[in-house]
Amino acid sequence: MTYAAHGQAELFLAMGADVTVVTPARSGSKGHVHENSDFGYAVRTFEVAGSGLPWSRLRGDFEGMVKFTAIERPDIVISQGWYTYSTAILPALQPHTRHLVLASHGAAEKAIESLAPAQIIRSITYRYFEKYKIGEILDCLSAVVVLSSFKDLNRFSDLEQYELRGIPAFICPNYSIYRSEKTGRSLQHKKILLQVGEMSENKNQILALEILKTLPSDYFLEFAFPASNAYLDQVKDRSRALGLDDRIVYTKGLNRNELEANFKRASLLLILSRTEAQPIVAIDAICLGLPFVSTPVGCMPELRGGFIARPETMRDAVLAAHASVEVYEQLSAAASACYAQSYNPNVSSQALRKMLTLLAS
Repeated sequence: MTYAAHGQAELFLAMGADVTVVTPARSGSKGHVHENSDFGYAVRTFEVAGSGLPWSRLRGDFEGMVKFTAIERPDIVISQGWYTYSTAILPALQPHTRHLVLASHGAAEKAIESLAPAQIIRSITYRYFEKYKIGEILDCLSAVVVLSSFKDLNRFSDLEQYELRGIPAFICPNYSIYRSEKTGRSLQHKKILLQVGEMSENKNQILALEILKTLPSDYFLEFAFPASNAYLDQVKDRSRALGLDDRIVYTKGLNRNELEANFKRASLLLILSRTEAQPIVAIDAICLGLPFVSTPVGCMPELRGGFIARPETMRDAVLAAHASVEVYEQLSAAASACYAQSYNPNVSSQALRKMLTLLAS
């Protein structure tokens, strides 16, 4: 389940709605319904798999999803994600609900490095699907909920599509569980770069090592990640080869709500991903006043409090963020202000209330 789905479910629950989240099951498990004691809403899981291409054969208990909707007859069905299995079956759900709503990033994931052949094929098929097949899905929608207001014509899906078709869109961003009590933070003597997320080629931790190697010796790097894997072994091997072991900290197994000390200890958040949507780690970091340096992925260009850079200019961006006390404090103050302006539950709940008011009328 995505952070966005969980966040929106919590907001609807607080408004008094009866909420059920339908989400892919873990591999090997069967579809079932249970009450999640941690969240307070019902969760129905289904086994789902597929290539992700728009016209690929859908595998999983999709008939079960349709039957469940037909029995429950909910007022609103919200589909999370664009070009996903849940979006593809929206037309089949239309007879069983009053309103279908699409929840998307406002822009599909975007690769920032040279495209692999598989990515090129995916891009072509999406654009074909968008041009010739998309109408059936969009015509079903009563509204769209989007995480991002950032518009980029180079992306597969953005707000302009919905505006052109007259589909009302409501900005409902991920919101942070943290909040800075100050308007910013001061530049500390020890410069710690923090990278959070699973160890993977997409998160690109090895690039972080290459950047650290070119930085002065008072720069350090902390990796916070959920679990060990084969890529972690590659990272450690590369760190050893570069002679960086004494400048690296590995922090394993922390949940999202356990990262506050890491954010406060760091001087900069690194986002080096090849693809992203709206990284929840970036939202939490800026709301604690932590500046960032990021590749131009997903919704990152619309965030304030940091620099966007290509991989080849990442080192310069890191140095620029630490260039002076004044520069750093300006970035931190801009980051801290994001909580009040955008990334808090009140902003998201107001957007959802506006949508409910529209649908009710």
